[in-house]
Amino acid sequence: MRLLLLLLLPSLLCAQREDSLSLHRNTRLAWQPHRCINSAGLYGYVDSFHRVLAPFEYEKLDAYFGLKSFTIARKKGLFGALDSAGKTILPFIYTEIREVNPTRWSVRRSTLPNQTGLMDARGQWVIAPLYNYFFPLGDSLIGASSQSAQGVDVYAQNGELVKSFKGIYLHNYYGYDHGCAPNKRLRILRDTFIEGKKRQFYGLMEQNLQVILPPVFSKIEWESGDWAYVWQKDKNDKGLYQFSTKTFYPLPYAYVQWPDEAGNFVFKNTDQPGYGLLSPQMQRVFPGLFKALDCLNAQGHYMVQCLSGPTGVLDTEGNILLDTIYAGLQENRKDILKHYKDRGPNYADIHCEASHLLPLRTFWHPASGQFGVWHHTRGLLHEAVFEQARIVNDTIYILRKNNQDQLWKVGRGPVSAAYPAIVREGHVPFLLGKNADTLLLLGHEGEVLAQVAAPPSSVSILLYAIQNEAGKYAVLHCNTLARTDFIFDEKPEYINTLPEEMRADISRQGQRWELWGRSKGKIYLLNAKLALKVL
Repeated sequence: MRLLLLLLLPSLLCAQREDSLSLHRNTRLAWQPHRCINSAGLYGYVDSFHRVLAPFEYEKLDAYFGLKSFTIARKKGLFGALDSAGKTILPFIYTEIREVNPTRWSVRRSTLPNQTGLMDARGQWVIAPLYNYFFPLGDSLIGASSQSAQGVDVYAQNGELVKSFKGIYLHNYYGYDHGCAPNKRLRILRDTFIEGKKRQFYGLMEQNLQVILPPVFSKIEWESGDWAYVWQKDKNDKGLYQFSTKTFYPLPYAYVQWPDEAGNFVFKNTDQPGYGLLSPQMQRVFPGLFKALDCLNAQGHYMVQCLSGPTGVLDTEGNILLDTIYAGLQENRKDILKHYKDRGPNYADIHCEASHLLPLRTFWHPASGQFGVWHHTRGLLHEAVFEQARIVNDTIYILRKNNQDQLWKVGRGPVSAAYPAIVREGHVPFLLGKNADTLLLLGHEGEVLAQVAAPPSSVSILLYAIQNEAGKYAVLHCNTLARTDFIFDEKPEYINTLPEEMRADISRQGQRWELWGRSKGKIYLLNAKLALKVL
């Protein structure tokens, strides 16, 4: 009896595993071709109708959705590769396969050192298996290192040796230009022994392998455009290095930020709280007297917050564009701003309504409690004379006066009628004008698109359902604001909610449809462009 239980135990354990193929088929989930796992814990690929594309015999498969032209798999402890049809490209005889870039793969023949080469999607050797490790360098180069030699060999995609470096290592350094766009430069690492201790020094190289920062710095805090913020630990010097002039500027500050939109540098004091501003010529534009300092545009307008709280806007000449000195400030606050020119209206608490990337901002007058609007490049659009100011997108905003909302557009003025309320629906810039008991869907030019019974509701990524007071539905595109007529008897649904047999017929026709809906007993299909077809 005990022997029988031991024989049955593996089967019982396998039966407890989830068979995702059966689960997907039973629940009629129509996915794109995807990876499944069977009750034995082995992976395979199936199409959107659960037909097997690659058999369930793999312990590991890299991609979840769809077979790629080169898909890494593991079978019986060894690695190989499949093509998009599930056929074997590389036999399952390798100890490791790793993607280096979308068209090249590192393939290790054994666990011994220097047994790794580079292959293409056809399974042909591009670089012979004489190295220990391959890695991407920039957009088009590949680095190769061996266990015995200290250095890096740099290859082109076709396997041609471009250059060999001895005594240094290279890898991608994803620095950021103004905090958003990757420069994709290469970082240099050099090991040096000083007084018996291993020290590492860093530098930078362009993708054409030109050295722009010599590897003599203990740390690279950031690099952006023509500049890097670096640290020489042995000299305890932090500062800016300019690539074009090959000049290092030691600076006595706790930290310096990357160049802003106007090309200047915000610095933080070391011995006292406060932020200031440096020019590219290393001249101090503002002393470190501010609690916050934020560049608004390339013209050099800065939103500043005094150490004691109030906020205003200055240019690099010291002109006060949005003033806070009469906003109930203490004497020291007033003195800070009097260091510049004493002019401008009395405003405080400038802030971004929706996102720091939007060019429109609202601000508040502390005495009257009224709101105004400031533009990224145009400056002051409205004095603080409105009960409320709300930003919709880059060019549209809502102003409230005398308990009435109105839609405004930059450069044009008011573009809609006045309503008791205009609301923005969720994260999508739908505008709903509420007039008495009537709910109106407004366009971005202030025009009335439709009278609706309720706010729009999402039915796919870009498409929304709207209902009129008669109970009929239409479909609206959230970007273009184009819509169908109110022809649907029920709220349209996503295409995957149709029965599998219907979806199979639709799939064979080769067209992509987003939604389906019923109208007068007929089923209509809709695509992302709102084209209709009777099923």
